[in-house]
Amino acid sequence: SPPGTESEEVLSELARIYGLQDRTELAVQTLELSLKQNPRASVELFRQLGRVTLAAGDGADPALLDKSTRALREVLARVPDDMEALTGLQKLYRRRGEWTELQSVLDNLLHTPDPPPPPRERLTIALELSEVYSEKLGDPKKAAALIEQIQAESPVVDMRVHRRLRILYEEMNDFAQAARYAERELLLTEDPVARMERALDIATLWRVRAHDTARALLAYERVLQIVPDLPADTAEATSVRMLTLQALEAMSQMFIAEGRWSDVILVGQRRLGMAIDQ
Repeated sequence: SPPGTESEEVLSELARIYGLQDRTELAVQTLELSLKQNPRASVELFRQLGRVTLAAGDGADPALLDKSTRALREVLARVPDDMEALTGLQKLYRRRGEWTELQSVLDNLLHTPDPPPPPRERLTIALELSEVYSEKLGDPKKAAALIEQIQAESPVVDMRVHRRLRILYEEMNDFAQAARYAERELLLTEDPVARMERALDIATLWRVRAHDTARALLAYERVLQIVPDLPADTAEATSVRMLTLQALEAMSQMFIAEGRWSDVILVGQRRLGMAIDQ
């Protein structure tokens, strides 16, 4: 007659000890022996096999990662919302570059667990899934729609979401939407120098990517309007000065291109004034 749960428990404990001693190969052999003796073994044995092989690290033998993947899939087949199996497979699929499988696991992590993950953690999962959609599966539109949906359901406002959406819409050449999310990013930015950098990014987006001179000029003007008043001998003041000069230089080039010579002179005077103040 096949071994019962007592034999399973003994082998499981032995494998646990081998695992603690970093004797991964012996731990795996012991668990595989137990599974071979009892094909209807408890889900815990498969979970333990997945845990031991996953802990082998980045330099692990590919055969070990295969065993880990099979074991954790077996756990999910029996317990569809098992968090340890889902997060284990998330790491494995990313490590192995199996993007369709990773997409499926991340989708499960977003929608299956009960209770659901905390709001910020859920956004982190959505951001990873959006990265898979856009960068690995070539679907930036789906990536953007997913983040917008999860953000709409979330009580948390997260700057990473607006930054990601700005990048996605820029990739899709939807500059109005990209600017919309860049504006939200700017709104959430508190550091005065970082605020200038975000504002300059928006101006550059309108000028270089969208070729919209009118909006670009307004955006560059705003960069100059939000210049913080800082002590002159600080690193931040040097950064502010560089950002201001970048905005003035861009404005000057646009005015020259349009033949607006009186505006070119005004910008030149502002730049001269900065040089004298220094």
